[in-house]
Amino acid sequence: MTLWQEYLKNIYTLSAEEKTIQDISSRKSDYITVEAVLQIHNMKMNFEQLIEDKKYDLIKEYTLKVPIHIAKNKDYCIKRLNDSDIFLLGLSYDSTNGLSLKQDDQNMM
Repeated sequence: MTLWQEYLKNIYTLSAEEKTIQDISSRKSDYITVEAVLQIHNMKMNFEQLIEDKKYDLIKEYTLKVPIHIAKNKDYCIKRLNDSDIFLLGLSYDSTNGLSLKQDDQNMM
């Protein structure tokens, strides 16, 4: 094996103890979360089409992690997108306060 191949085989290796990973985690939670997108963004982006086109990186820019009980609540959830694990929510969000459990009138079709 050449020196270059030896170097490349380790380039994507990451090892860390679970405690270290937990310490650097940006947000800790004791509940199960799922990915969700907001209807207001779906009206502009058409996430169902993006899923069909396999443009997951673009969808990822708009996803939020929400507790599963919120995503499955019929008052908040409009539907699941293309039978995926991404929920479409009719809620509002702002960068200061985060997700609001008040329905967003702009999100209604």
